Amino acid sequence: MALAKSVRLASTKAKMGFPEVELGVIPGFSGTQRLPRIVGRSQALYLMLTGETIDAQKALEFGLVTEVLEPEDLLVRAQALAKLIANKSVYAVQSLLLAVNLGSEIPMDAALEIETGLMATGFGTLDQIEGMAAFREKRKPKFER
Repeated sequence: MALAKSVRLASTKAKMGFPEVELGVIPGFSGTQRLPRIVGRSQALYLMLTGETIDAQKALEFGLVTEVLEPEDLLVRAQALAKLIANKSVYAVQSLLLAVNLGSEIPMDAALEIETGLMATGFGTLDQIEGMAAFREKRKPKFER
């Protein structure tokens, strides 16, 4: 489930792995497809073929998690990140996620067409107008919700 998320935080006490090979099966629910896209083919194959359990620091080194925090700091950081992202342009956040998620699975020329279309559509929106005005006026934007 964590592989489907855009940002992954882990506790210093976290342990993770892909033990399916020990069970005689392969990772399902998109594990064999998402993991290589996140950590690269070589690291993904290493994790899936060995079934090795790794700690949070190793997961950070592999690129499997974005940040490692003490358990008592995890919820506070997750809430701060959620608030930070929630204060951004809804259009920009949705478009960015769409461009990355669709574009990472298709040829570059097709991905660039998606990106260009989403970028062009964003110009002239209230969010774009506010964002550019805030930049010019050296202030934080106040996006509509």
